[in-house]
Amino acid sequence: MRSIASRRIGAVAAAAATFIALSAPVTGAQSLQLSVGTPAPCEKATSAELEQVVDDIYEHTNRERAAATVAPVKRLDSLERIARNWSQQMAEENRMYHNPGIRGQVEATYPRQWSSYGENVLQNWCGATGEALVAQWMNSTPHRLNLLNPAHTHLGVGAAVADSRKLYSTQNFVRLK
Repeated sequence: MRSIASRRIGAVAAAAATFIALSAPVTGAQSLQLSVGTPAPCEKATSAELEQVVDDIYEHTNRERAAATVAPVKRLDSLERIARNWSQQMAEENRMYHNPGIRGQVEATYPRQWSSYGENVLQNWCGATGEALVAQWMNSTPHRLNLLNPAHTHLGVGAAVADSRKLYSTQNFVRLK
């Protein structure tokens, strides 16, 4: 028979776990990761703060590629526009999903110049760092495979924050001939 003290400790632990689970951000379509150290969502992000997140995603993506002995991807403004527009659309709709028109956009932007492409999307919270977002992708096998794909030569990144304070981000990869 458990003592009253051990039942209270168990109830407190269960309540804490429930609180953490309910207050943790959704971190991707495939899994929910709980983290006690998750920062509180910001009220809104400035364009300078979003640009810093984007810069950090480029940096940490290439760090992960280097750690896996894969060549770095080059930043490509035209691909970044596609990623930025898609992130903005997800934020406006306040939902995360893959861009159903990505192939056509790549074909239109790089006619006869590309041989493969890939896309990673995610949802976190305003205030998340680029490093945390790359870690989120790396913790998902299909996203990690996309991020580390040696065929990819270029990258475009976008980030946008919805009125709900959810941050949506997109990585668009392409191999140019």
